[in-house]
Amino acid sequence: MAAPHVSGIAAQVMQAHPDYTPAMVKAAIMNSADTDLTNHAGSKYAVDRMGSGFVNAKKAVNAKVLVYDEENPERVSLSFGVLEYPLDGEDHTVTRNIVVRNMDSVAHTYELSYQYGPEIPGSRPEVPPLVTVEPGETVKVPITFSTYTPFLEKTMDPTLEKEQTAMAYVNGQYQPIISGKRQYIASVSGRILLKDANQDDWEELIRLPVHAAPKPISTMKVQGSEIQFENGKATETTVKLAGQDVNQGGYRSMMGAFELGAASPRIPTENLDLPSSQSMDLQYVGCRFGRSGAQGSRAESERR
Repeated sequence: MAAPHVSGIAAQVMQAHPDYTPAMVKAAIMNSADTDLTNHAGSKYAVDRMGSGFVNAKKAVNAKVLVYDEENPERVSLSFGVLEYPLDGEDHTVTRNIVVRNMDSVAHTYELSYQYGPEIPGSRPEVPPLVTVEPGETVKVPITFSTYTPFLEKTMDPTLEKEQTAMAYVNGQYQPIISGKRQYIASVSGRILLKDANQDDWEELIRLPVHAAPKPISTMKVQGSEIQFENGKATETTVKLAGQDVNQGGYRSMMGAFELGAASPRIPTENLDLPSSQSMDLQYVGCRFGRSGAQGSRAESERR
């Protein structure tokens, strides 16, 4: 019943604010969602699993200050995507803007803070302390996500089950057919909170979901641009590797050898909507025959 309920709330928001666009209606509903969902152990579900929270119809209708992602206003939530960094000991940062849009007839000053959800050591979002928006004004607020790769660990959302079991309906009842450790992507998620500086009511918060998935990557690769065999009959040769592998905090890089079949120029990251979309830009295509699985370290980025 979630869809008809939210659709009805959206209709109420549009009735109260006929000048709101669909993206603004969505922002009003998400910004005012003020109740978190918890599991049986009392752990809060992350925003990438449950969204901004349970909707609050009254607050959505009364929402006159909206907050959303500048580059993707229709998404509302702020996403930094998958952030891949080498283990170079540097503190990497990326900054994206959120928009605070005041549709009210009075000015508002907000105190900003970050409400933590699942965390990854060495990574954190940073928000400015205050923002003021005049009536009818739109203000851009920079949000910076910092990552220090030597501290990164593959942490798990506490609401996730560590083991997964597939069930099948057999002989009139459900039975387990296979089970194993859960595969997952470690992520940092939470909410940016905006509290009116002139009010003490913490229940009247504007909330914006935030998500990022930082991870270390290997820079290991074969030295040189060619692999030489001694003669036409040789089937084995030795290659020298250079670069940094990854083996920390649950992350481990791997190596594989393939015969090159085709190559495609890499699309510049700045031409992509999200830097994480680079993972879908196939740079090389190859195949492997015979025995599988050379052991060692392998730059995951080299397969693209």
